[in-house]
Amino acid sequence: MNLLTIGYSSAIIDEFKKQFEFCYSISTSSNADMKWWDVHNFTMNTDSRSDVLEAAEIKELIRHFEMYSDMNTRRYAVVHGQHSETKNLLMLQASYASSLLNKYEIDLIFFENMPHEGFDFIFYILAKLRGIRTIITNQTQFSKFFWIIENYEDYGAFYGPKINSQTNVDITLPTEWFYVPKKITRKKSHPFLNLIKSTIYMPHKLPVHLLNYFYTQQFNRSAQPTIEKLDDVSEPYIYYPLHMQPEMNVTALAGTEGLYSDQIFLLETLRRRLPSYVKILIKENPKQTYRCRDQYFFKRLNAIHNLEIVPQDFDSRELIRRSIGVATLTGTVGWEALCLGKPCLIFGNAWYSSLTGVQNFDDHLDLELWLKQIPTSFEVIEKEMYDLLKRCGTGVVDTDYIAIVKDFNSRDNAVDVVRSLKRYIAKCH
Repeated sequence: MNLLTIGYSSAIIDEFKKQFEFCYSISTSSNADMKWWDVHNFTMNTDSRSDVLEAAEIKELIRHFEMYSDMNTRRYAVVHGQHSETKNLLMLQASYASSLLNKYEIDLIFFENMPHEGFDFIFYILAKLRGIRTIITNQTQFSKFFWIIENYEDYGAFYGPKINSQTNVDITLPTEWFYVPKKITRKKSHPFLNLIKSTIYMPHKLPVHLLNYFYTQQFNRSAQPTIEKLDDVSEPYIYYPLHMQPEMNVTALAGTEGLYSDQIFLLETLRRRLPSYVKILIKENPKQTYRCRDQYFFKRLNAIHNLEIVPQDFDSRELIRRSIGVATLTGTVGWEALCLGKPCLIFGNAWYSSLTGVQNFDDHLDLELWLKQIPTSFEVIEKEMYDLLKRCGTGVVDTDYIAIVKDFNSRDNAVDVVRSLKRYIAKCH
């Protein structure tokens, strides 16, 4: 079995190389065969030819160009590339991917995370066209468990076999999520002071600093809340916290063909289907910058009837408790809504999609009936979650989540991760 791994830590890559006959790795780790950023920015030396792609593969890549372009925004600090630049990079990365798959006769690819950064997405598309098996891992919100899927559309369904028997997992809501900034205030850092500091430290990047200053000023002016106190809201409301962009949940998990990666379109769709007396409250993501939040974003947002923007320091759980329901693309807020006994509506592929009480949006959905549904008891949710977790691998595949694991050991973790994946493969044959 010739294996390609995309992502993963040095310890996990070493374990893959021990456990598989052949393993070629692309990662930021020191022992990777090819460095992630070299492929991401296409700065590596390569002898791949541009005529290795079949016409059908090029057509499929072009069909997914919008998704790729969305993912590709990560490459730019300030100004995005021209359409032609993005298109040519797509073809260069695809030619490289095709040559690598051919050269090493790859028949299995492991992705550390949902392909969502550009070149990894190309590998996924080509693998599907060529019948190469893909296995995607994705860290759960719960300590030392990761999801395992083989196709984008499986995310949230998790049809895989049960590969562990652990049930001593605390799935209750934490006081706060470790990845959310601990202190959120309405007071913004002053863009001009940031400009001065950045220029002092890196004077050679003055043009970039000036662009940052301009766009940050524009973002701060446009993203102003329209209400100041939650008590000012007398009407029933649906709560929708905006996803940060660019982000995996938006670029890779936004439903069929990425339709709802356009969050304004999502909100417009929600507005059309909700009763007119129901307000929509939105809150900007605390990590969001001006990237993907241009002036036209806010012009479209402000044109939506009976929609209000609340300040970023409003407590999200209090917003959920006072709401009549929560809508989201794929966010953790949907899981919080379930746990707090509120109706949950999702537009994308969320990890909790299959749980009782979650409503997946479709064109025939009656939202008034959805709002009247009886909340699901936590006991039912808990039972279903434990069943899903038995289909998870054990270990940490995303190093950001080491923060919630006690006494983490990279070597032991690598053994757990690869053992889980080999067990999954064995049970799926």
